Amino acid sequence: MDIILTYLTNPLPLLIAGVVGTVILYVFMEVMAPKMLGAPMRPGDMICDILGCSGAVGHALHYLLGLVLFPLGYVIVAGILGLTPSLGLGVAWGFVLFLGAVMVVAPMSGRGMFFGAMKPTMSALMAHLFYGVALGVLI
Repeated sequence: MDIILTYLTNPLPLLIAGVVGTVILYVFMEVMAPKMLGAPMRPGDMICDILGCSGAVGHALHYLLGLVLFPLGYVIVAGILGLTPSLGLGVAWGFVLFLGAVMVVAPMSGRGMFFGAMKPTMSALMAHLFYGVALGVLI
């Protein structure tokens, strides 16, 4: 639990990791995903399909998750489990976020579990693992 207090009193590493991870995620979604899928990934649109909001609001919410809430959740979960942030834990966290995206968010947005197709599922997996690596290395 000490790790949680450490990062709550000095959140700069969380913010840096969140920024780097989110930038990596978005570069993947805008550059690599179109090569795999023929189009960029748009997680903000999925959020808006659930909430009934505009695309800009959905993307802002996705940025908020990546920049602040998911890094904070990472250290809170690590602290509760008595684990030290590490590359392996970061990758595991990225995998948990991926599972949430493909098993909860995608179906709620009408895209079906695991998007109903292998290519978008693998793209989402890679993007979330890259994000987790950034958290694991920088926190």
